[in-house]
Amino acid sequence: MAASFIHVRVQDDVSAFLKRGLVGFDQATVAGLRSIGTRIRTTARRNARTVLHKRTGRGAEGIKSAIIRLGEGRVAVKIWPSVGYLSAHELGSAIPAATITARAGRVLHWQVGGEDRFARFVHRPAFTLPRRPFLSPAFAQHEAEIPELLDVRYRKLFGVESA
Repeated sequence: MAASFIHVRVQDDVSAFLKRGLVGFDQATVAGLRSIGTRIRTTARRNARTVLHKRTGRGAEGIKSAIIRLGEGRVAVKIWPSVGYLSAHELGSAIPAATITARAGRVLHWQVGGEDRFARFVHRPAFTLPRRPFLSPAFAQHEAEIPELLDVRYRKLFGVESA
């Protein structure tokens, strides 16, 4: 996965009935993709909390989904972490060394073991954040049910019985 988002597109193995319906941005497509996006987003949030071994606060809750147009009448649901550090965990990251300086006229202040520490600057060494995916496994878990769920939505909307 090259980016920290997932585009859920409908695979080629869907039924002919569903292929005819997916040409436009209609009610069944939107409802089906919204349902799929919600399922994957919920699983990704649960995975993010598990992978990071703690509650991530805004991070896990910041996993978003939206229905987008791809052109040629095709649509998809996009699922992505809106918080940058979650993207770093999903993809892995190399963080370069940096010197953290205080704003003009101020001093950096923090506590270590109950002791106050002060400095005008601090050197942070470079480090590597290992890849700890939570979004791609969530998609893989629900990938098989996508065509079936969309097919059910279309059949329900148009009152067609299952073949």
